[in-house]
Amino acid sequence: MRRSSLAATFGVVVFTLACGGGNGSTGPNNPNPNATGAGSMSASIDGSGWNAIGVSASRSTGLLIIAGSDVQRTVTVSFALNGTGTQTFGPGGVALGVVLVGGQSWQANGSGVGSGSVNITTLTGNRAVGTFSFTAVGGQGATPASRQVTNGRFDVRY
Repeated sequence: MRRSSLAATFGVVVFTLACGGGNGSTGPNNPNPNATGAGSMSASIDGSGWNAIGVSASRSTGLLIIAGSDVQRTVTVSFALNGTGTQTFGPGGVALGVVLVGGQSWQANGSGVGSGSVNITTLTGNRAVGTFSFTAVGGQGATPASRQVTNGRFDVRY
């Protein structure tokens, strides 16, 4: 039940961000002045640098969901997790990670798909800071078959 609830909530947030949603906040609480939304997020995807311009974050009853999209809204990286510290993707993990590129998606989840982790270094009532790295596996027909997300960093407010 917990995983299906996590996946359903996560899907709504990713869809909202990919379609142009987000809270549009900027200013001193936003560490990336070019970003819109809740903060900053960056990573390397398959070895190429990626920076989110639109960032969305929410936290409710322990569930933290973070999503970021690039300026063209062609690449979105997002993840959801329960708890603090290091959460894992892959067999037995409770975190869910997704990479969307154009109309294709790749994921890492607790059902044995993909691998990696999210490490929350700061978690307060309205802010989360941390790092992430994961291998996401594509659905049938996805090219390439997997995506490597490395050197991920985020600093978000919700």
